[in-house]
Amino acid sequence: MMILNTDTAMREFGRRLKVARKKRYSSQAEFADALSVKQDTVSKWESGRNTPEISTLCEICNLLDIDLGYLLSEYDETTDTRHIIRKETGLSEEAIKCLQSLNTKVQAGGDLYLIMLSTMIESPELYRLIGQIRYYIDRLAVYEASSKDDPAAFDEAEYKITSERYGVTYSFEKLLNDVLERLSGKYTNREASTSG
Repeated sequence: MMILNTDTAMREFGRRLKVARKKRYSSQAEFADALSVKQDTVSKWESGRNTPEISTLCEICNLLDIDLGYLLSEYDETTDTRHIIRKETGLSEEAIKCLQSLNTKVQAGGDLYLIMLSTMIESPELYRLIGQIRYYIDRLAVYEASSKDDPAAFDEAEYKITSERYGVTYSFEKLLNDVLERLSGKYTNREASTSG
């Protein structure tokens, strides 16, 4: 964890505060009002010339939905939960936020998103699809680099890119079938339980 006893640490604290503040408050003045401090105070924090009191730090974290560990450079994600998930999965913080927002939608009664996502992650077809996309991108680079002056080489590159495109489409269709099969079973079971 970074201790705020150097100019570099103070500037990094200010940078992180500013990034987090801009996601919730468009101006320093608006944020300052929410904290009941002067705009100049927020400006000093964000420029790394000063730091807030401990009690104010807690209020800042609550207002900005961030953890103190983020502000003090203990980790790069804005919350400890996201830090742990990222460390375990390698997902970006934005991907984690999207997943967390899906959970909110589920609580509102729509579990379709999570069923589809869970099925895709559990399906071996997802990994085949990712592999097919990777090979397609590799072939695309070869195709674009191939010379149209050499018809045989160009035809071979075009054939390979077409076959890789088919592989991507085929893998996507199989993944979609896995999702539809899971959803079909879910809704068939749901109808059976409501009619019985």
